[in-house]
Amino acid sequence: MLSRCAAATYCGGTDFASTGSPNAIRHSGSRILSLSLAETPPPQAPHLLIVDDDRDHRFLVSKLLQENGFRVSLAPDAAAMQRLLESGEPDLILLDIMLPDEDGLALCRQVRAESDLPIIILTALGRGPHKVAGLDMGADDYVAKPFDSQELL
Repeated sequence: MLSRCAAATYCGGTDFASTGSPNAIRHSGSRILSLSLAETPPPQAPHLLIVDDDRDHRFLVSKLLQENGFRVSLAPDAAAMQRLLESGEPDLILLDIMLPDEDGLALCRQVRAESDLPIIILTALGRGPHKVAGLDMGADDYVAKPFDSQELL
């Protein structure tokens, strides 16, 4: 059974300070921010990477996942995602399609060509042709925003 945890690593972007208490943010000087909402996650807790350019959405999804026992890393764009992947492979990627520096579908195809890392597309682009394209690019699942939290868990 996973123990409850709430620690996140944020790579990229300029700030994450709007997320809550002033002591929740630790900045290491290299634009990597850690958010500690509760206890430190155990090392065996599954590690998820959320790639989404919407800061509020990244925070809300990370909070949901952390409250359910997952370690979470956050990336606002493809470049930050690549840096986080180089530092260690997560157990799963939650990937938005619309990113500022690269198309999420192309990014999905690239990750799939290099590994079997599970990818869930989590996007506002709805279903239909976008869902088919995402699954064709190698995504394991496709969840349209808005979504029920139980659908993601």
